[in-house]
Amino acid sequence: MEEENFEKLSLLLKEAAPEYLKYEAKQRLRKKIICCFAVFCIFLASYTGFYLYDYKIYTMEQDSYISSIGLPVDEYGFLQF
Repeated sequence: MEEENFEKLSLLLKEAAPEYLKYEAKQRLRKKIICCFAVFCIFLASYTGFYLYDYKIYTMEQDSYISSIGLPVDEYGFLQF
């Protein structure tokens, strides 16, 4: 009786193990994809942030009222002494 239960359990485990391993492999792949996407988003956000910061400084330097009246300005668009 007890041996039969162990045999049934063994058969069930042999049947379920490949399905569990497939599920586990899918989960690992999904986690890798999510991590790669997160790294890409962080890289894109930092690149865009630095680009916009440089553009802001450039426009401040070019569109400054002080520079339009002919006075010298520094890289931030402030009056240079």
